[in-house]
Amino acid sequence: VEHRMVDVVVTTAGGVEEDLIKCLAPTYRGDFSLPGAALRSKGLNRIGNLLVPNDNYCKFEDWIIPIFDKMLEEQLSENVLWTPSKVISRLGKEINDENSYLYWAYKNKVPVFCPGLTDGSLGDMLYFHSFRNPGLVIDIVQDIRNMNGES
Repeated sequence: VEHRMVDVVVTTAGGVEEDLIKCLAPTYRGDFSLPGAALRSKGLNRIGNLLVPNDNYCKFEDWIIPIFDKMLEEQLSENVLWTPSKVISRLGKEINDENSYLYWAYKNKVPVFCPGLTDGSLGDMLYFHSFRNPGLVIDIVQDIRNMNGES
């Protein structure tokens, strides 16, 4: 993405949130066979062979909720129609970290599609935000139209 060698990216919610979380706090290399229960008792989450401390998700929430607040303001004041790919682009802009492929996708105008954006921590953050500051709407159908148009 950084070197403009792709035209479009389709990923999972994990592919989005893990990219952002690693920019906010360290993620560690572990092993695929480490037992989840033992790791959880130490405050760690295993994602494949990566170990993510629980606190990283708190940092993620602290970082992303104000962005959702701004997006809701823009939705109301400028009639912005948010789609998963527009949300992802916005997050790439806000992370402003060259270690992030989402940053490079934003910078190089490479669309990143994620049909299951709410599947994971990102969905949890949207859920929490809906109680704190309700009204943010994300139109997945428009992204499906855009994604199919890319193929």
